[in-house]
This record gives sequence, C-alpha cells and structure tokens, in this order.
Amino acid sequence: SQGASSSAPTAIMAEPCQNEFELHKVGDLRGHESRIFSAQFSPRDDGVLATCSEDATCRVWDVAEGSQIFALRDHTEAIYSVTWSPDGSTL
Repeated sequence: SQGASSSAPTAIMAEPCQNEFELHKVGDLRGHESRIFSAQFSPRDDGVLATCSEDATCRVWDVAEGSQIFALRDHTEAIYSVTWSPDGSTL
C-alpha cells in the first residue's frame, strides 16, 4: 500500500565503482502526500531534485539538506512527469 503517510520519496546518490554504479540512500525527502511519479535532478545543480506526485504538486528539494525549496500547488489533478529546461532555470 502506498498511502499518504506510508513513505516519502527517497533521494539516492550514484557513485562510480569499477564501471558500475552503487546507489546509496542519502536521506528522506518528506512533503508529498501521495505517490511520487517522476523525479529529475537539475541540469544546473545536481544537488537540486524536482519531484511530482499524485498529490497534484511538484516540489523542488535541496538533497544535501533534505529540505524542500518550494512547492508548485496550482494543479488540481495528479502530475505524472517533471522535467527541467536545458539550462535548469524552469520546470
């Protein structure tokens, strides 16, 4: 079950390791009230992550601090994908 209080999006960090990548959990990002459908790191700053959710919000996170930078709340239905502009200035 993926209810509102059951889990939070988890940021992971990839590190090269002998031509492969190891994934390491670096923290929980709490704020979404439902399932996360998409996440993408900023092309400008790989410490900034955008997520979108069934809760009709997109959120931008400071991964190192584990804190929300801001939330876009103007949608009325689930948001299924998020992407940054090539220069990282807009979602």
